[in-house]
Amino acid sequence: MYKTVAEQRYRYLPFSDNKKKAMDDDFSEIGNCANLDLKPIYTSDPQKTGLNLSCSCSAEFCYLCTYIDSPRGPDSLDLNAHIKTLIAEGKEIHSVARAVKQIYDQEIRAECVDEHGNTNPEWSLQSITRHLLHSNKNVFELYTESVLQHLIVRQSQTIVDGDGRVDGEERKALLQSIEAYNKWKARLGVASRKRLATDMS
Repeated sequence: MYKTVAEQRYRYLPFSDNKKKAMDDDFSEIGNCANLDLKPIYTSDPQKTGLNLSCSCSAEFCYLCTYIDSPRGPDSLDLNAHIKTLIAEGKEIHSVARAVKQIYDQEIRAECVDEHGNTNPEWSLQSITRHLLHSNKNVFELYTESVLQHLIVRQSQTIVDGDGRVDGEERKALLQSIEAYNKWKARLGVASRKRLATDMS
């Protein structure tokens, strides 16, 4: 049995084709998996948004979704500006979410009404984190970097055997992760410079 769509395609490729590339690329022939029982990774279908990981999948109250046109609290408190500052300081997503919740609870919640007309609605840490991760590109970039950092650190902890010898396969996997991290940082740097140039123009 073939475990992935790529493996099924691999079986029928001519010998002269670059089979390794096909195995690494699951996006080259979109539509070939229509007969498999697969679910969308993200959908805009209102009847199926429960499959998503973003705010659209949840019935929980989200202040930034409900007040998307005016995310300001009393005395013109700009919540998005606070979030941007925390991100610029390099805060971890969980720290940003806790700070946002504190600001919401202390400065905004008492004057807030949810989409059902309920006053003083709870905005949970889970809902805040969900919104930040899926609706803020800068937060997602921080999350991606954290994932890669954790991957490298964890791999580096299981690379030497009981005799102090470096395992060849584990070493190879670690170096690949470091290379992926360096490529990510380089790509992020290019994107940041492009955004800066756009902002200055």
